Amino acid sequence: LAWIRERHGTNWEAWRWDSEHQALMEHRAFERVPVLRLLFSLRVPTGGSGTTVSVGAYGQADPEHPFLSGHGPSYRAQYDLADPDGSVFMATTGQSGHPLSPHYRDMARLWRDGLYVPMSMDPAVYIPEMSGRLVLSPESR
Repeated sequence: LAWIRERHGTNWEAWRWDSEHQALMEHRAFERVPVLRLLFSLRVPTGGSGTTVSVGAYGQADPEHPFLSGHGPSYRAQYDLADPDGSVFMATTGQSGHPLSPHYRDMARLWRDGLYVPMSMDPAVYIPEMSGRLVLSPESR
């Protein structure tokens, strides 16, 4: 309690779990480089613990940040087998694993809030002008 009071003040009603409990999504190559860490690694305030549905295990050996969540679901999905177009998913950071892509971290807040995005078997849902089927075949000589 003394540690929490020192960091967050004596008004316990203002204390927030997610201010200390953040999902840490390290970029393996750049997490140890201070300037690059800011660009490539993510920290998202989140709820949960190691024993809740919203898993966010903590207890790492960092005395400055003992409640950082280093373990949790990176991908969540709900598949509707009766109606595949009713299925939804969520990727932790976004659709791209490339840190310079605009889709690298565009889902982090949605993930934090427990939200999902639609998943469809119909390509026209994602690319409206697309219709039909693309067939790849070897180039003829």
